[in-house]
Amino acid sequence: MRIAVQGCSHGELDKIYETILESEKETGKKVDLLLCCGDFQACRNEYDLKFVKIPKKFEAMGDFWRYYSGAATAPVLTIVIGGNHEASNHMWELYYGGWLAPNIYFLGSAGFVNVGGLRIGGISGIYKKFDYHKGHHEVPPLSSDDVVSIFHTRSLEVMRCKSIRQPVDIFMSHDWPIGVYDFGDRPSLIRAKPFFEDEIKNNDLGSPSNSEILEIIQPAYWFSGHLHVKFSAIIPHDDFGKATRFLALDKCLPRRKFLQILDIGQELQGAPPVLEYDPEWLAVLADTAKYYSPLNFDQRLPAWLEVTEERIEEVVTGFGPLQIPENFTVTVPVYKQYASEDKFITANPQSEIFCRKLGINNETIPENCTVVIPEEKDKLEIKLEEEEAEEIEKGGSDIPREEFLNPNQDFKAPEYRERGASDNRIAPNGASIVRRRLMDSLPLPVNSGPKPVKPLLPRRNLMAPLVKEEIKTERNLSGEVKTERNLSGEVKTERNLSGEVKTERNLSGESTEKMDTKEDPPEEEYDPSAPDIAPSALAAVSHDTMNVALGFVDEEFDVDAETDDALVAKFMSLKKRRDLLSESLVVNTSVLGEEEEGGRREKKKSRFDDDESDSDDG
Repeated sequence: MRIAVQGCSHGELDKIYETILESEKETGKKVDLLLCCGDFQACRNEYDLKFVKIPKKFEAMGDFWRYYSGAATAPVLTIVIGGNHEASNHMWELYYGGWLAPNIYFLGSAGFVNVGGLRIGGISGIYKKFDYHKGHHEVPPLSSDDVVSIFHTRSLEVMRCKSIRQPVDIFMSHDWPIGVYDFGDRPSLIRAKPFFEDEIKNNDLGSPSNSEILEIIQPAYWFSGHLHVKFSAIIPHDDFGKATRFLALDKCLPRRKFLQILDIGQELQGAPPVLEYDPEWLAVLADTAKYYSPLNFDQRLPAWLEVTEERIEEVVTGFGPLQIPENFTVTVPVYKQYASEDKFITANPQSEIFCRKLGINNETIPENCTVVIPEEKDKLEIKLEEEEAEEIEKGGSDIPREEFLNPNQDFKAPEYRERGASDNRIAPNGASIVRRRLMDSLPLPVNSGPKPVKPLLPRRNLMAPLVKEEIKTERNLSGEVKTERNLSGEVKTERNLSGEVKTERNLSGESTEKMDTKEDPPEEEYDPSAPDIAPSALAAVSHDTMNVALGFVDEEFDVDAETDDALVAKFMSLKKRRDLLSESLVVNTSVLGEEEEGGRREKKKSRFDDDESDSDDG
């Protein structure tokens, strides 16, 4: 099979395909397959471009959006892995692999497929030690930190690749395996890239995790990009001649060595190559799904898993046909059809279909987003029509189905937000994204009729704020009792020592009742500086004596003006009055406590207590 290998694409698909077609004209041999080793930059619109980690001077839409929209078609089957300059929000939708555009297939975070009798695998991203053991905590819409960390290779994908035991023909990575420079023309590499010399001396150039994969699966060919230089090497694995042929290529620019065409495997007899899932990889995915973590914490995983032939057969039997379906769908508006203020949180139905067949959870669905499979749309519409008809018969108003299922409606997606903020709005996925509902138990959106209106409280002041019911009871030393209830009106009850009862109710008007047992005592002026004791209760006690008894005023005694006996008599008189006052205060305080409990006990009378007062709840 004739295979073209491309280093870093950086969105230059037109130039890459033109170079392949020019080669076919010169040699007369058709290229059957194109392999792209990362930095593919599959930007569908300007919003995707915001999630490409790349210097501003290099920002460009590229050519991919034309192939995504159908304006152009890839002339050769293309298999892609991810690098460190990708539209990560788009790539994340196809975490398990899928069609980026017609005839352009993405292997996912890691994956293996069979095409034309060759077994091809790959792993996306680059190695960073501080993110290697973490879970996939990045969830669209990506924050500025997530845009960087999402393309860092994780130990979960490395473990899955290291679990492969059957022979591998081709493996692709963006980052080089560390140490491969020791098996090629190292001086030429340093002359081409002098700044690599220190990293090579320290054995830091490349990915240690990719070296582990290389050592275990030992593919016949390994292709890489990333370092923007062409370099080849042969890595031996044993003394019997088994080796891996390594090739790294440059990025797509004039006078750069970015593309190489190789003959690998058997020649195809006219028919285009067929893309199929790899049985062993399906079994590995099924058995390692339990290790998937969405947390930003380190996790320790086994080095690899042993997958038996029986387990592979069991998974394939449940999965069904291995040929990869051509089920690409457009999920967002494309460049030049995209409104700059719109932003999208989408999921891809290809991932949902794959996970259902394999029997694992689809971890790519963002929060508040659900995938409806395009093939199930007709069934969904029929069921929706039936339920809407039932609701209309019950008296509910009709809600247009297009609100949920029209793929051509104008979308308004949520504003861009940092990670941690919440926004429940989503953009429909082509024909099929609706509010978050799992299809396995899909509660279809139907009209439930108008919401019932709660009756208002009678005669309540609608302008007043509705507050929690609060009851407040006060009693001062004159015997006044005041009760307030402020939920739907104020009820106020007062009873003073003269026997007057006054009730006010401002819910339906004001009413006042009075009951007199004797004439009202004359009102006395209220002194703010005096203690909280009714003046009428202290009529028999002089103001100065009261202050002395309570310690508010220091009264000076003139020893020369009065005899000792007179001084003692005066002091004893004051002491007696103070004790009498203290006794009355204690009695009134105890009466308060007993009446609040509802008790009616016999209380000690004093000349400050005319009668008992009952608490009125209004």
